[in-house]
Amino acid sequence: MGLVQDRELSLVGTLMYWKADYVKAIELAAAGKLCLEQLITDRLPFASYLKAYEYIEHAKDRAMKVMIAVE
Repeated sequence: MGLVQDRELSLVGTLMYWKADYVKAIELAAAGKLCLEQLITDRLPFASYLKAYEYIEHAKDRAMKVMIAVE
């Protein structure tokens, strides 16, 4: 932030997702129009949640979604 202040720069923030995005996604999922299974890269039990985070960190280029299942 010091650089912004020293150089009198302006920052403009943005939102990545809007409420309407979530509403539409929920509608599509409820209607069965999404192929969510294709997005899941791996599944791990909740007890292995740290392993799941390590997997995501090391496989960034390959891991789309890792599902942590509650046992």
